[in-house]
Amino acid sequence: MTRTSSRPSHFPRFVVVIAAAAMLTVCHSLASAQQPSTQPGSRYDITNYRIDYERGIFSKNIDTLELWHVEDINFHQSVIDRIVNTGDITVLSHDDTTPKLELNGSPNPRPLFESLKQRIIAVKRQRGVIKMDTGG
Repeated sequence: MTRTSSRPSHFPRFVVVIAAAAMLTVCHSLASAQQPSTQPGSRYDITNYRIDYERGIFSKNIDTLELWHVEDINFHQSVIDRIVNTGDITVLSHDDTTPKLELNGSPNPRPLFESLKQRIIAVKRQRGVIKMDTGG
């Protein structure tokens, strides 16, 4: 006589689902720990002409960056960021007070990055800003 196991056949799938859920939870925790802008008291507003970056809980600091000063923007998204749909956008500018503005941990970052690129182009066209190569 053959003896059958009383263990259900879906047991291995159940273990895989639990392990995947635990991994996603750990990844999300790690991503949140790396992103300073996800901390309370840190936010940014992007308009058609500027970026206002506000930080602080008890005392507030606000940096304003005019978009026509922007020289370049960079987008970075790690594997963990892709899982939790966050990312980092770095704005490099000729602004004296804010030459580098980092928007870390931005939610849904790719559309924000694309929109920011279009706004920078539009405001530079409106102001007549042209890029000149100095050859050096």
